[in-house]
Amino acid sequence: MEADAADADAAADRYAQLLPKATDVLVLGVGADGHTASLFPGSAALGERSRRVVPARAPKPPERRLTITPPVIAAARRVLILAAGSDKAEAVARALKGTGSAEEVPARLARAGVWFLDRSAARLLAD
Repeated sequence: MEADAADADAAADRYAQLLPKATDVLVLGVGADGHTASLFPGSAALGERSRRVVPARAPKPPERRLTITPPVIAAARRVLILAAGSDKAEAVARALKGTGSAEEVPARLARAGVWFLDRSAARLLAD
């Protein structure tokens, strides 16, 4: 992804053309704020339904990014989500236990995927 291209919209369109209609395996991570795939809480990209890749702004460096959109996550044949560390525990719990919308906890978009968690990231799930 050419996130630093002068024309971010054109770069997003170029990358989207490289993506298959549905990926066989999509591997995602989860941030402590519940973001995934550079889809941050409150991002306009969370409402995207037609474009598959869009420019995005992040609250932490690098600020300018490109990201896949919710339709790409939904179309993936298999989604794997990786999370490690106690700083991810609250976001993981909110994503998997159903508290908060995808706009608040974007990782909820991958809720039906296979989650790989270390003990620290999973610590709030045991009840």
